[in-house]
Amino acid sequence: MTVLVTSRMIGQFGDRFTLLALPMFAISAAGATAAEAALLFTAYALPGAAAVLLGPHFDRSGRLRSWCVAADLGRCGLLLVLVTLVPQAGSTASTAGWLLILVLTFLSGCLAVVFDVGLQSYLPRAVHTDHLSHANSWFARVQAVADVAGPPAAGALIGLTGSVTAIAVDAATFAASGVLLLLLREQPAPATSSPSTTRMDQWTAGIRHVLADPILKSATTVMLLLNLGGAMIGALWVVYATGPLNLSPATVGTVTAIGGLSALAGSIIVGRLTDRLGPRGSLVLGFTVVAPTLFLIPAASLGVPVLLLAIYQLLFSASAVVVAVNVATIRQLNTPPDRQARVFSVIRSAQDIILPAGGAIAAAIAAIASTQVAVLTGAIVAAAAIPAVIRIAQPSPEPVEPR
Repeated sequence: MTVLVTSRMIGQFGDRFTLLALPMFAISAAGATAAEAALLFTAYALPGAAAVLLGPHFDRSGRLRSWCVAADLGRCGLLLVLVTLVPQAGSTASTAGWLLILVLTFLSGCLAVVFDVGLQSYLPRAVHTDHLSHANSWFARVQAVADVAGPPAAGALIGLTGSVTAIAVDAATFAASGVLLLLLREQPAPATSSPSTTRMDQWTAGIRHVLADPILKSATTVMLLLNLGGAMIGALWVVYATGPLNLSPATVGTVTAIGGLSALAGSIIVGRLTDRLGPRGSLVLGFTVVAPTLFLIPAASLGVPVLLLAIYQLLFSASAVVVAVNVATIRQLNTPPDRQARVFSVIRSAQDIILPAGGAIAAAIAAIASTQVAVLTGAIVAAAAIPAVIRIAQPSPEPVEPR
């Protein structure tokens, strides 16, 4: 477990370096415009929508650790190619350098999906069910630490040595993560309980399982609605804070940092909370804090914005971690071993479709009405998960086996 968590922490820091260093590298080495640099985020995230295609193969694979190692080392190689070839292409033709960055970023995003699906499929095989909640809480803790420390570290390194050095360090983190994973043992593929006959059956098995299990369906609904509402708010967070609320960039950064520290605190307490209340009870408790605090954001336009946004970040971020960790635990506990990859991959695909969709919806509402209305709508969308939370809180019958 220690090796797995350490590898994950190194990889998470690498992800944060990638997201910050790549746009700056594109601008400095290939002369990319701000719009072109922003497009890199889309190129990196786009492969996530196709994660569902990996599920059937990974459920049958007994070499998930090897897939994760290959994905880490592949990302290391892509970044090294990037810093080696792009400056040469950029010196003669900025378009060629920019296109090379775009392609390599897309390929890196593909490998990130391979790693995530592989790791989430490996974890339930390697960790006893009684310890899954603690494993998920450690993963959340690692992500929170990376969110808090990763961007400042990347920014400081870029400021001191430039984006090329930062990407080289990024490549080293993926290499280190991959080497650490080699210390883990491969876990055999589980026996198949109900083999699917066609490729379409294999791809849709994850969806059918989620829909057939009432608790898993409700937990997934909660997560997707929170992601959709959160994406709507997140897309306009800076615009709303610096525009209608008239906050300075420094104030916005300080308030946002509170959220990072709160998420870290949430990742520390979630394990004990789940031990006491169980995954379902902890999820319900987390949501009862998450839903009301989202409405503090639109309420901030009525007065005392700094105070309300600080309270929001303090309460929401910790509670959101509690919800996310327990949604993951419920998914793992309510999914047979031979469907873990297919269930996770379909949820991952849905999330990667929902996040940009939420941003687009928020932008449209802001253009038609106002930023305040768009932010309020995002809070309402997230609160629409209340019926699903009520369903989770109630005793339920045994899940129905999907056909």
